[in-house]
Amino acid sequence: MSDRLTRPEKPKRKFVVIAKVDSYVFVKYRCNDLENFFKRFLLVKFPQARFANVYCNKGANKSLLLYTWGNKKGLEPAKAVSGDLQKTA
Repeated sequence: MSDRLTRPEKPKRKFVVIAKVDSYVFVKYRCNDLENFFKRFLLVKFPQARFANVYCNKGANKSLLLYTWGNKKGLEPAKAVSGDLQKTA
């Protein structure tokens, strides 16, 4: 009987995208294909989107900022944050 009460686990998406679509409005979506997400979804639904941050949602790099997207520059690899860099003396 407990089998019927448990829900099957949803498949995880590869990326989490947090985008600024208006002055004070941010949206969060999960996707597997970034190219299709930006071209076919985000820019269609929110043509005024300004920028977006793309985070990894799987594996050892979970919650790591991978890419940034801007409406003028497009998709670029994220620059390393000073806390992520190894200190060499």
